[in-house]
Amino acid sequence: MKRNTSTAIVTVIATAIAAILFAFPSMASTIDVILERVITLSEKDGNIIQKPEAFIITEGKNILVADGKAGHIKIFDMKGNLLKTFGTKGVGPNEFVWPRLMAYLAPYVAIVDNRRNFFFLYKRTSDNHFQFIDRYFSESTTSDDFQLIDENTLLIAGEKSAVEKNDMELYQLYQYNFKSKTPDLILKKETAFGLNSLQEFRNERSRSLQYIGLVFFVDFSADSIFFVWTCDTKITKIDRKTGARSYFEKKTANFVPPYVDNEIKNAFHNMDHLLIYKLRKNMSYVREIFVTNTKKVGLGCVGPFKKDGTLQIMLQLYTTDGQFLKEINILNSKASHHYEVYFYFKKSDNRFYILDTDTSLKDDTLFKIYEYRIVE
Repeated sequence: MKRNTSTAIVTVIATAIAAILFAFPSMASTIDVILERVITLSEKDGNIIQKPEAFIITEGKNILVADGKAGHIKIFDMKGNLLKTFGTKGVGPNEFVWPRLMAYLAPYVAIVDNRRNFFFLYKRTSDNHFQFIDRYFSESTTSDDFQLIDENTLLIAGEKSAVEKNDMELYQLYQYNFKSKTPDLILKKETAFGLNSLQEFRNERSRSLQYIGLVFFVDFSADSIFFVWTCDTKITKIDRKTGARSYFEKKTANFVPPYVDNEIKNAFHNMDHLLIYKLRKNMSYVREIFVTNTKKVGLGCVGPFKKDGTLQIMLQLYTTDGQFLKEINILNSKASHHYEVYFYFKKSDNRFYILDTDTSLKDDTLFKIYEYRIVE
């Protein structure tokens, strides 16, 4: 009788544990992030990286870095050797004033020239020649972030104006199709910030938003769009067919949301950039969102600075249904600013890359790419 009772108790306990693990898959998840290698980007014949703005990794194992200040794209192999450059500084064909963002969907590369508000679409060959396909001029802010959905369609997290019922409306998320030459408006600006009207957004922008940041990041899966504001880990999920929205997030002690107080406002009004920089060192920012081919969503978060002067970089992982899985501190960066750390996710093999800026050197700046593999 005692043996039967003990067996029954064990069965009940085992069933309870299984139920808990089913209800909270993060407890049972073995998902992890492994550092595969570190690549130092080298110079050649004095051709150094001046101001990186974005980078991509191709299926042919090339690294393309948008060098804003140089006005061109630098192309490296996976050992960090500079192979060639594409484009020159200017306003003519295959010229850029300040290339700032890139998106890649083999063999297509889209490049944003931030100073001219142009999105350029190219077809890349295996030997890194670029054939111009088309361009899109955005009459307002070009983009905070964007993706290539297919060879003709851009998904843009950036401001877009539209006249609706004789009123001017602003959108923060839209698609643009190179063939139809028309935008598909997805999410209004006030909705993106969790507000009820454009006027409420304008009031909030002058009151607080202008002091902490207005940048958004976006990625997509076959059936959904995932969208996040740089100042918050709250993720907006949008159904690509119906437009229905849902939200999920996990607040943790490691992510310190940007805040506004009188000291920050006064520093902005007095243009005290040193004080602004000092105050922002205590804050965190989302700098990337990505969707894996195994239905996971990742947030790349930067900051705050630690006591030893390094910049904390961490990764939050969720299922595409919104279940929080894990938070991982993956790198202590030697960058001097949140915006000197750049991210790229390669969907084909679930690899996550960070371009880090090491400003700790006395007479030089060293750029390194950290390659991580997400394993489950």
